[in-house]
Amino acid sequence: MGSLKKENKKAFSSAETTNCSCAAKSTGRQTTTDDDCAEPQSVNMAQFENDFLSAHNAYRKRHGSPPLQLSRELSNSAQQWANYLLSIRTMKHSGSGYGENIYYAYGFKELKGQQPVDSWYNEIQYYNFSQPGFAMNTGHFTQVVWKDSKLLGVGVATDGKGLFYCVGQYSPAGNVMSPGYFERNVLPATA
Repeated sequence: MGSLKKENKKAFSSAETTNCSCAAKSTGRQTTTDDDCAEPQSVNMAQFENDFLSAHNAYRKRHGSPPLQLSRELSNSAQQWANYLLSIRTMKHSGSGYGENIYYAYGFKELKGQQPVDSWYNEIQYYNFSQPGFAMNTGHFTQVVWKDSKLLGVGVATDGKGLFYCVGQYSPAGNVMSPGYFERNVLPATA
């Protein structure tokens, strides 16, 4: 599990749980908290989506992958799943059939769109390009740069107290285990 630790701030891209008392509710594409939560925060989804997409496409360009396009259908699906994860305070995949990366952070005043993507991409340090294939500690990275993925959706849910769940969904899904797929879809970075 990769984690980012700065003071009391933590972010995770693998399964973690926490106990918080606020239940989240979604209002359109802004996710806020119940009135009894102190200092509720919301996520500016338009800015978050733009930063999330831009970060993906910058990393994909390094690896010779075409840019992703934002999909409203995938974003709606990702938002529903992020809301659900916040409600159960745990991380697990949706089983939607889309490619999926999940990110969890707490102790932050806000979450910026590039933060989850940077975390996922940083798994590159563990990827062995001379023996391509799936590994649990590189699956987020390989999905980010997966050449055959064309569409991206994102959802974010927060409790307003510094707890965030972010879900990225991809179509077509990456991390296909058939022979030759990793060699064709996860290329080394170019200068």
